[in-house]
Amino acid sequence: MTTELAAACVESAHVLTPDGLVYRDSRAAFYVVHGLGYRLLPALFWYPPMKWMADLGYRVFARHRAFFSRHLFRE
Repeated sequence: MTTELAAACVESAHVLTPDGLVYRDSRAAFYVVHGLGYRLLPALFWYPPMKWMADLGYRVFARHRAFFSRHLFRE
């Protein structure tokens, strides 16, 4: 892992595919969801304009992880 990639991973999720492609942000999340067997959701949000909405939602969630962790994922 390069230092640039390590720094970028602090800001958002990254996926390195077997083909050598690097996905980040919402595309990384949808790649993982697709790999888990959920095909429809990633297909809907893979291309614009739905991708833009997914990216916006991902950025909001990523910037406020602590808030969402505190309030949504309590026991």
